[in-house]
Amino acid sequence: MFVLEREGCYKNTIVQHPPSCKPQFARLRGAPKTNEPTMTVAAAPAGSEAALPVVDLRSFDSVEDLAADLMRVGKDPGFFYVVGHELRDDVAADMFALAKSFFSSPLEEKLVYANGSGDLGYTGMREETYVVLSPIYHAYGVSPFVKKQLSGAGPGDVKESFYLSDPGKTTQLLPTELESRRETMAAFFAGCDNLAKTLLEGLAVGLGMPRDFLSKAHTGECCRMRLINYPPVSEVSSSTTTSSPPDDAPTSNSEDIRAGAHSDYGSLTLLFRQPSDQGGLQVLRGGGGNKPSAWADVPCIPNAIVVNIGDALEFWTAGRLRSTVHRVAFPRSASENVARLSIPVFIQPDRHVVLAPIKEDRGDSGGGGAGAEFLEVLRRKGYESAEPVTSREHLERRIRATYGKA
Repeated sequence: MFVLEREGCYKNTIVQHPPSCKPQFARLRGAPKTNEPTMTVAAAPAGSEAALPVVDLRSFDSVEDLAADLMRVGKDPGFFYVVGHELRDDVAADMFALAKSFFSSPLEEKLVYANGSGDLGYTGMREETYVVLSPIYHAYGVSPFVKKQLSGAGPGDVKESFYLSDPGKTTQLLPTELESRRETMAAFFAGCDNLAKTLLEGLAVGLGMPRDFLSKAHTGECCRMRLINYPPVSEVSSSTTTSSPPDDAPTSNSEDIRAGAHSDYGSLTLLFRQPSDQGGLQVLRGGGGNKPSAWADVPCIPNAIVVNIGDALEFWTAGRLRSTVHRVAFPRSASENVARLSIPVFIQPDRHVVLAPIKEDRGDSGGGGAGAEFLEVLRRKGYESAEPVTSREHLERRIRATYGKA
């Protein structure tokens, strides 16, 4: 269930971040260094290959250099790793510790924070299912196997979650373990806001727009952090399973999925995963012509953040940035059949921001545009037209197209 009039989402309140949260571009190569602790960046594990392009924020001399790279990876595949950022290890680790503490609470305690909005508070196991309508199949050349997965509602996603708003912008009923750590949550939101501003500024320059064109439309009033728990299950499809999940672990069946295939509605999603994450995230890659699309695993690179373009930016940029379908697959082996925590942060435009597709002659010349090709993409994804809409109206339309209701 979705409630469009979201609590606190539209308050016109802006938080003044501390000096340590200055934009990333102040730290591009050649800029003065500070003694502030930053995120330690690790390479991909030996023998593995990154399924997505990697954007290293330390390697750019200017916003123009970053812009070119972001436009390239934002168009194809629309998903990428970001390293060299300044989100601190300890703050991210604290958020995962808070998530683990909350999800270990008895169910009756967690249900106190279920408000049914789908936007704030707790959502229980199998209460959510993504149902993507058929027009999206053709947009990505989806194979019959993928089509079955996309179209089936199934028994509900095997996960539970808790949506959080920025405590500096909204008031939200919180459990004790979260209420007592508001400063930790605020610091995490501030770091995400800082990174999002860096990326949005780079994308704006790449689109030929003023540097603050996108960032000023994202004050954080509608942004959400989601704590997600994917528990181990009592059965997995692989015959190699040797682990013993807890007695109350969900039981799998042939239609199970941890998070069904979908694209995100907002502008950007910043996904945080733990170094021990055994995987499950998959991105729909390929397609076009007679070549079917296929699910590609996205391995975890310690301390790298996975970033993806959302539907709002795809629409706003007239298709020059791509919102890619993704999912979280069910455990396929014993190594994957473990409890898995993840924290996506959804960067969304403010409610009254007008999303008017940016014409190609105002930006770069690399594909997209507001012509027939873009209109066809919109039609396939369930849009009625390419006429400008507010951020709120865009959200309503995407929900209608995806779920058949507002």
